[in-house]
Amino acid sequence: MLKKLCSYGACHKVVDAGQQYCSRHADYNRHMLYKAMRMRDQEEAIRQRFYNSKEWLRFREMLAHKQLCLYIYAYYKYGEIVAADTYHHIIELKEDYSLRISKDNVIGLTYSNHQTIHELYDQNNHIKRQTQYELKAMLMKFHNEFIINDLALLA
Repeated sequence: MLKKLCSYGACHKVVDAGQQYCSRHADYNRHMLYKAMRMRDQEEAIRQRFYNSKEWLRFREMLAHKQLCLYIYAYYKYGEIVAADTYHHIIELKEDYSLRISKDNVIGLTYSNHQTIHELYDQNNHIKRQTQYELKAMLMKFHNEFIINDLALLA
């Protein structure tokens, strides 16, 4: 059977000629197909472009600093100190785009927990609202305990 290299850049694994990616990069291919499908919807394309904008990247960096790069959910739920590696809009952009750069609507999470939260959101509206309430409560508790009032820094 004919063989070729995996299509993922700089991967040197050999795959069958009918395959595009090796087993290690198969998820990349699924992600790219999923992303292409999402970009066909104009409203979703606007939301996805926002996540690549300088506005979001600056806001996310500022927020990571203010939230001490902490995975807030694990801190309050399990008493663990874990670094956040992604930032989640509690009220999703498709629900209220105006909250896209609100410090009261974005919380630091881990990538795997971010996926879990979206799975909860997708179950039903009641679970989604309950999860949003819990995340907002943790974020507010964190703000009250750790965030220094910006005006106090100026004094």
